[in-house]
Amino acid sequence: MEPVPAPTSAPVASIPTAAPAPVAQPPVADPAVLAPQAHTEQPSSPSAPTASDLGALAQQGGGGMTGLMLAVVAVAGGGAAWKFYSQRSEQNHELAKEKMKMDAQAAGLTGAQPPPCQAATVTLEQKIAALNTRLEAAEAKVAAAEKKSSSLSADFDGEEVQRQVKRLQKQVKELMEDKS
Repeated sequence: MEPVPAPTSAPVASIPTAAPAPVAQPPVADPAVLAPQAHTEQPSSPSAPTASDLGALAQQGGGGMTGLMLAVVAVAGGGAAWKFYSQRSEQNHELAKEKMKMDAQAAGLTGAQPPPCQAATVTLEQKIAALNTRLEAAEAKVAAAEKKSSSLSADFDGEEVQRQVKRLQKQVKELMEDKS
């Protein structure tokens, strides 16, 4: 196809046209190859029937209940419905297969945990045991501190202890001077 020239501001007097070129005849091939073949083209996305389509279908069926049944069959059995039903069926089939695989795996282990889970459980149990040991040690230290603190009275006076220490120091000095 030739490109169309852009419009110009100058008037065009006449456009010369070329005479069509003679078409060469293709070579004659085997008649079996040139035989017509039947092809059926499927619509890429079937559309849902409209109200007028359903009304026409009901009239063709003789009206009444028969026409209504034909309309229901047309809607339920349409291309879009068939595609939906087939996809849904495939999904259900895949889900059933996955469930069967999981059941088979669970039965193969006879209810036991898988090996990675067993390793993680052992690690966690070791950590819990270590924490329990540390907790027991801390509780023992607290008990010892409570025992020591129970011997101290609540009315402890630090200043009196300091006065008593000074008095004792004076007595020691006096004794040391007496001996010398």
